[in-house]
Amino acid sequence: MKALILAAGKGSRLATLPDGENKCMIRVNGQPLLYYHMLRAVDLQAEQIIIVIGHAGETIKQHFGSYFQHLPISYVWQTELTGPVSAIDIASGYLDQDFVLMLADEYFVHPNHIQMQQLFTQTGLFGLCGIIEGQPPQSIQKTYAVLADDNGRIYQLTEKPEHPAAGMKGTGLCFLRKEILHYIPHISAHQQRREKDLPALIQQAIDNGHEVHALSCCERFYNLNLFEDCELLNAIEQADISMPERQATS
Repeated sequence: MKALILAAGKGSRLATLPDGENKCMIRVNGQPLLYYHMLRAVDLQAEQIIIVIGHAGETIKQHFGSYFQHLPISYVWQTELTGPVSAIDIASGYLDQDFVLMLADEYFVHPNHIQMQQLFTQTGLFGLCGIIEGQPPQSIQKTYAVLADDNGRIYQLTEKPEHPAAGMKGTGLCFLRKEILHYIPHISAHQQRREKDLPALIQQAIDNGHEVHALSCCERFYNLNLFEDCELLNAIEQADISMPERQATS
């Protein structure tokens, strides 16, 4: 398994972010946000980390270099920020095996990555989406809505829905078979955002009969798209620190 981390976003909605800084380099407990995703990759025993970079990408390369602990890092440039599916497509040359997808602007408290990996590998699922349960509509509007049956099998995903019901909120944490790449040419960009959305890609696989499930992925979740989200992270500094499920050596 490989670890694909999407870190190309500029973070234009974070008004206090310096021009030369990528939002995934915001410090949490003294470390860049991206550092915690790298720890997850080590904890999951990934063979390689692939990071898609764009805005201020050189600062990321300079900070982390070619290896994180024992894992080799490959960097892929996304020059046009046209969404996560385009980023996956750009990195597809490295994805010759199944992979875990992580968005660098997300932060998980007490994550459930290892249980997700075990379910994904042991059951032969085509995909497994990390979700947060019991979310109000205004929270679900920030990511995507997930509808699943009683067994956790997903039948519908909707990116940034206008009028969602309370329920399951999707995250960027997904375990995916490499064959998901075959569906990229078959999805269209959103008319307003002009981006190919991740839920649309996974929905293509679902509509073609593949089994994709949802699983709760953490106790608390932060998506650093707004300054208010960054302020919420200050509470983590004073409370519990998100660490990998198996302690990784530094």
